[in-house]
Parts: sequence; structure tokens; C-alpha cells
Amino acid sequence: MRILDGKTQDAKPGLSSRIVWVLFFAAVTAVSLVFRSYELIPKPDIPETQKRALAENFVQQSLQKQILTQMHSSGSQIPEAMRSEFASQQVAAIIKTDRSKYEDAVKKFMASVSQDSRGASQRRYLLESDPYHFMGQVEKILETGRVSDRIENGKFLDRMRCYPHGQWVAYGAQPWVGVLVYRAANLLKPGLGLMEALGYVPLVLVVLVLASFFFLCRTLDFGPVAASAAALSVSLAPIYLQRSSYGWFDTDPYNLLFPNLILGLFFLALPSTRKRSLLLGAAAGASTGIYVLFWIGWPFIFLIVSGVSLFLIVKHLLGKDPMIQGSRFFLPAYWVSTLAAGITAAGPGTFSEFIVRGAKYVGAFASMEPNTWPNVFLMVGETTSVTPIRLIYLTGNFVTCVIMAAGILSILWIKREASLKVFTNRWWALLFLTAPLLILAAGTERFTVLLVTPLALFLGLAVETLGRGAAEKIRGAGAGTSALKSLVMKRAGCLWGLAVFTVILPMQLIFAHALALKSEPIMNDTWYSAMEVLRDKTPDSAVVYSWWPPGYFISALGRRPVFADGGTQELPGSYWLARIFMATREEEALGIMRMLNSSGAQAALDVLKGWGIKTASAMDLLNSILPLEPGEAKLLLEKNLDPQRAESLLRLTHLGTYQVPSFLFVYSEMVEKNLAMSVFARWNFHKAAVIQKAASQSRGVLGVFRSNRSESIRQFIASSESVLRYLPEAKLERREGSRLIFGNGVIVDWESKKALISRPAEGVQGQISRLFYLEDSQLKEAGGGASSTLDISVLVFEKEGNLAAVIADPDLIRSLLFRLYYLRGASLRHFRPVFENTGESPAMTVQVFETLWPTSNPEANPAEAK
Repeated sequence: MRILDGKTQDAKPGLSSRIVWVLFFAAVTAVSLVFRSYELIPKPDIPETQKRALAENFVQQSLQKQILTQMHSSGSQIPEAMRSEFASQQVAAIIKTDRSKYEDAVKKFMASVSQDSRGASQRRYLLESDPYHFMGQVEKILETGRVSDRIENGKFLDRMRCYPHGQWVAYGAQPWVGVLVYRAANLLKPGLGLMEALGYVPLVLVVLVLASFFFLCRTLDFGPVAASAAALSVSLAPIYLQRSSYGWFDTDPYNLLFPNLILGLFFLALPSTRKRSLLLGAAAGASTGIYVLFWIGWPFIFLIVSGVSLFLIVKHLLGKDPMIQGSRFFLPAYWVSTLAAGITAAGPGTFSEFIVRGAKYVGAFASMEPNTWPNVFLMVGETTSVTPIRLIYLTGNFVTCVIMAAGILSILWIKREASLKVFTNRWWALLFLTAPLLILAAGTERFTVLLVTPLALFLGLAVETLGRGAAEKIRGAGAGTSALKSLVMKRAGCLWGLAVFTVILPMQLIFAHALALKSEPIMNDTWYSAMEVLRDKTPDSAVVYSWWPPGYFISALGRRPVFADGGTQELPGSYWLARIFMATREEEALGIMRMLNSSGAQAALDVLKGWGIKTASAMDLLNSILPLEPGEAKLLLEKNLDPQRAESLLRLTHLGTYQVPSFLFVYSEMVEKNLAMSVFARWNFHKAAVIQKAASQSRGVLGVFRSNRSESIRQFIASSESVLRYLPEAKLERREGSRLIFGNGVIVDWESKKALISRPAEGVQGQISRLFYLEDSQLKEAGGGASSTLDISVLVFEKEGNLAAVIADPDLIRSLLFRLYYLRGASLRHFRPVFENTGESPAMTVQVFETLWPTSNPEANPAEAK
């Protein structure tokens, strides 16, 4: 048997050949599952003695680093060469004089080491946030038998999104896969929780993806060595490994599963008879129709297969090549079957909308053009463009890249070797498949996963053609005895396989192991505790305000509706949420919340635009009336609108049913990464419209091909009023009389309320313009006076019994976000803290605040009356 091509000496594969294929498939599957299941492998706890040693080393190094930083910032006269030794002596002195604090720090670190061990969490969580969106749907199906109480025209109303109206969502099959796996898992392990059970879905799909890929490789006439090498390149590609590990209950695996099946049926049809090609085209179309139910971007495979088919049809008509004769019959059958299957699965109206939405989805992700509305996708990591180096590391490594490149160049020897000419048309098909996906992936990281299959096929093509070419050379060699040649030929397949896997496996396994170790869920016990509070301690009618990233967490785990999430972040809700949290007056935040609770994020804007008012002017009008009381707002509106229109608009902004229980959810990263929110909140729609018009005029017809992400980000920032500066908080390091010295270079004289910043390494030195602090539950502000040299402010606040300082623009310090997070709402009248939890690993804080709606009748709002 020849392992190179996977065939026995006869025309038909024998039992031994099938066994070889099964063994290779099993080996690749086992390797693939191991690197996706690290979360399931219990990690032994570190011995107490080792924990103690690690903790003491960490605490002592931290103390020494703080002392060295202080010496540097204070301009110490101690020579540089002696500072480390002096710092070590100081650390030893601190440990002696303040042993109890030292022991507390050591114990705290030891506890964090325990929490950091895999399996230390109270439960297993899903990866990222999107899987929780589907989890919420699965939970609804299990509870009611339906994904929603309203299902119309292939869509269902998700009442947890875009409060108060909900969001119409395309009806998909992904939740039903989750239901199936959950029920199967509970047969094997009764009582298994839903979240943990759904974590197994990607592992099941990995097996199906590999089976479909081996099928595809067989249709390309790859042997088991080439097929396995290509399959490993697929399964261990970092972009796919990350998106198919335990807990990734999302649609990414389907973006390999269905294209693999469709392409396999396509290649199988090429040399087939008319009848068989028609059947295979119908099967490929049915697969595409089912794919519609799993991913909105499904049209890409339909367009690519259609384009490749048309190319091969023309090629056949010109050259009468029997190896591609089936393309003539495959394509019409594929078109008809896709249409029929798609309409059957989704309904005629929804199917046509899927086509439009699919194109818009790809366009929205890939677009870098300026817009009147802030383009949230510019601020999302997976929508950024990809450099060639990053593309290599997302789809493999430099070793696999070289072999893939050899596959692309394989046409050079395919044309010369008669035995390899069967791969000519397949090479052209793969090239036409890869080119558009390469362009798409280079523009948007999110789509790199689509490139994994074609690149792996080129790797397989290189292995297969080089292996066969080598075998032909050995057969044709004149030197050596026939017995030796026979022995070499018998072992050639094994030797070639050993050589291939020796080259590609080491780097793949190292990268896979490193990535698997880093595969940690965002959700953790700290986050989950906040979700439990929202679910169990807030009224069923409550709504939650937060920035869009945790939207799916809140709706699925907290079971409370939100205004924006990972699937609606591009809608106006994100803008209004940013305005709320960046508001410097409570009246402004409450006014926006009043509108959102009454009519949602878009109704008032749509009404104004329907009256012929442009977006920028409409937003100016809304932002001017929302902080006002109804009477004041009416007077202002009647200057711009007739009384009847003013009254109808007020019903959407001021006079609706808005006093529903409203809670604000704040978390550390929301503060630490406030740039996007501040840009959104300070968005100037007039500037954005001018920039959009100028960009459109300068772009020209071919401008879409010359988009530059850095220029787009510059235009994005320019459309906002300004970027608010911010540096993370730092703890108080020491006191010198009335002077407070903080780790970020802030020095405050607490008696005079004067503050300066000393950061010599960055060339920043001088007195700040404003110092903010809390006194008698009020946010106080002390000006630096004429002596201030730096236009920056500092907030001093209490944290965990100690003082801390954060450097930021004054508008950021005055914002609702900072006053909630850093001051815990102490200076606010209409927001009351109800929950806070701080985790050590990772270090983070989550907070929940209740809104106290203002009322002229204190009895109507007991919380405010208190």
C-alpha cells in the first residue's frame, strides 16, 4: 500500500487503506481535541511552601520596585549603582517594622495564586461574550419550547435587546444545536448545568469539521499524509483554535464545516457525469441553504463557488477537458438548490433579506469609511486590518507559511510532471477560492478564519505533489538494485510522512500549547456574582444600563434587558449610553435615560428625520431638550416646531412611562478603556458629516480599494470634540507630613490642596490645574491658581482603606462614570450603590447602582426620601 496517495495497488482502496485513513483521522482529531480541552483538565494546586515562596518573592520585589520609583521621582542623591542595595535594605526594614501588613500582602497573593489555578472557579464559563447571546436563546427554548413568544417571517423578537421595543433577530439553528448537545450531555451526566454543557458544543463541531475536511481532501485526491498535514494546519491554526475551544459556543466552526462540505461536493462533481454532477450540485446547494441558518455572512461561499464554477465552465468550453466537464451541470443545480433550500429553511422574505444583510454585515465589518454616526467597528479589535506577519501567525506559523507558499507555486512542477497534471484544475480552483478571501481577511481580522481552509489545502497540495513527484523520481532512478528500489518504495510513504510531520508538528504543537494556556473566559466568579445580583435582587421589570461589551452577559445571565450589546453596538443606543456615563450633570444623564426608557434609542430621531430635519440638527435638538423639565423642553421645542409636533416629540422624550426600575452596571475595564466612550459621547455630527462628504469626494470610484485604517481612525477621532486624557489610578505610597506621594508621580499638599505631577521619565513636571476630592459627600474642586503649569487634573479618593489618585481631564473626573466608579456614587443624589465586588485574579471591580428617579412627591420614591 502507498501512504503517499492513500491507495492500494488496485484501482479500489482496500480495507488496509481505509484503516490507514481512519487512524490518521483519529490521530488528528485527538490532537485537536486535547488543545481545546485544557479547561477540562484539573490543574493540581501548588504546594503551600511553593506558594509561600512565590508570594514572598513577589511582595518583596513589588516593595523594592516602589522604593526605586520613589527614589527616581524624588531625585534621590544616592548613586544609581547603590540604589538596588539600599532598596533591598529598606524592604528588610519594612518587613521587620510592619510584619502584619507584610503577612497580609503575602496571604493575599497566595490566595490569588490558588484562584488562578484552572478549575478554581466555582463553575465553568463560556469563552468571550457572544456565546452568552446564544445561551440565552437555548435557555428560552428549554423553558418554553420556543426561542421567543413572537416569531414572524423567519425572525423572532428578542425582548432582552434594544429596550424597550426589543430587537427582531434572524431565526437560526445554532440554539437548537445547543439544545441537542445539552440534552445529550444530560443523558450521559444527569444534572449537568446548561453553561457547562454548551461548552462542549465546539468540541463536537471540531470532530465534524475535521470529518468534512478529510472528505474535501479525498475529493482532491490527497493521500492520508497530505490530508492529515492539511487537517492539522486547519485545526491548530491559532485563529480557529481560539474560536473552537471548550466554551466557544459561537458560529465560527460552521464557517469551516459548511464550506468544507460544499467545496468537497464541488470538487467531486468536476469529473463526474451529467446526472451525478446535478445530484452533487443539488446537495451542495442544500448545504448552502442550511448554512443560511447558521451565519449571516453565508453568501461568501455561494459567490466563490459560483465564480470558480463559471471559470471552469469557460475553461472546459475552450479545451474540452473531461476532468471539469461536470461544472456545466453542477452550477445550475447548485443555484436552484441553494434558492430552494434557503427559501424552505428561512422563508422567501427572510431569505432575500439574508442576502442583503449578509452583504451589509461584511461591509460593516470591513468598512473603514467615515460615517455620520460613530463607527464602533473601528474600536473593536477583530475588525482591524491584518499585517502580513500577523496573518501568518493567525493562520499558522512561518513553517506552515513556507509550505503553503510551496503549494501556491506547485503549478510550476504540476505542469511538468505528467502524473501530477490531474491537479492543474484543482490548483486554479484553489487560487480563485483563496484570492478574494485573502483580500477580505487582510482588511478585517474577523474574516481570517475563512482563509484557514484554502491555505491548508495549498499546504496539502504541496505535500501531495512533492511526495508524488519524489516517488516518481525514485521509481525512475536507474541506480541501485531492483530489490533496494523495491524496499525504498515500500518505505517511501512512511519516510515521507515522518519527514512531513517532523517539519510541521513541533512549531504547531508549541503554538497550540501556548494559545491553549491563554484561553481564559472573560466571565469569572466576580462578574458572575454581579449577574446573580441583577437576576435575583432587582425587579423583574428592571432594565440595566452599561456600555455595550457586557450586554450579552447581562441579558443571558442577569436576565435583564439592555440597550446595546455585541450585536447592536453600531446602533444609536451606544451613543446614548456613552452620553449617559460621560455626562457631567445628573440631570443630563437622567434626561437621556428618561427618553430611552420611554421610547428607546431611535424613535425620537426617526420622527425628527421624518419631518425633514437632518441627523446633525436633530441630534442637536435632542441633546438640548433632554436635560430639561417637560415644560422647559416644550418652550424650546415650540421655537423650532409647531405645537402639535412638539407635543408628539415630548411623548417620546419626556412624557412616556419612564420610571421603571433602572440599574447601572459599571466595571473596571469600562473606566480603564474609556477612550471609545468619550469619543462617542463627544461626537460632533456636523463635523462628521463634513468629514464624510470630503472623504467621499476625494475617494473617487476606486477609493474603496485604497482605504487606510490609520486615516479612518484619524477621521474618527477628528469627528469628536476632543479626546479626554486619562492615566490609571495609583495608590498612596507614603506621607511626608501633609504631603501625599502617589505611585503615578502625583504629589498633593493636603493642607493647601495644591498638587503637582513629577514624571521625569516622560518629561512631565509641574503643578496641575485642578485637584478633585470628596468632602462631606460632595465632590470638591481646588484650582491650582496662576502657578499651575499643567492643564490636567487629579482626583484623590479612598480605596480599600487607603488613598489613591487618578490623573484625567476635568470633564472625565466630573463624569457620571468616574463618580460612580471611584467615588461609589457618594456625591450623587439620584444613583445609589447596591452591589460591589472586587476580584484578585484578574484584578477587577464590578458595581451595580440603582437609579432614584426625581419626583415632587417624596412618598413616590421612598429611596430618595431616605
